[in-house]
Amino acid sequence: MLVKWSIAALLASVGLCGLASADDFLDIKGFHAGMKRYELKGHLTDFCFQQGCAFSKKTPFTVGGVKGQFLGATYDSNGAADSIDFTFDSFDFKQLRAALTDKYPHSNCVNSEAITRLGIKVPQVFCRFETDKDGIYLIRVAGNINRSMMFVMSAEKREEVKEHVVAANRDL
Repeated sequence: MLVKWSIAALLASVGLCGLASADDFLDIKGFHAGMKRYELKGHLTDFCFQQGCAFSKKTPFTVGGVKGQFLGATYDSNGAADSIDFTFDSFDFKQLRAALTDKYPHSNCVNSEAITRLGIKVPQVFCRFETDKDGIYLIRVAGNINRSMMFVMSAEKREEVKEHVVAANRDL
């Protein structure tokens, strides 16, 4: 009798572990590292990234009330997304930061400065929350002073990027 109960308890715990791991992904509106290309494309069609969302009957893509645009995704050799990027208006950065820290309270934000192509110093903020398998990141100034970027990245991609940065620093 004890063996049957132990087996049932073991099966139930394995089932619960499977449920818990499905929720362990860090995500931006359901977009997370590890999505297959077809899953990502299907999820993209749920959102409206243009003006006139009311006519399309799709949900406007917003984070913290800030309208965003899908920028792109990269995939690993298994066809799983290892980075999914979105851009937002940097003037609404405070709302993006609040949305990130509300959802992931242990996010770490660092203030610094960025220098534009014209040599103008602008405030920069880099926020991140990382786990063993992925991370979510928010950058106040990305590409130009009017654009912020939020993205999710797998741990494997994060390590690859770190290696490229180290190699580039030695190459200078």
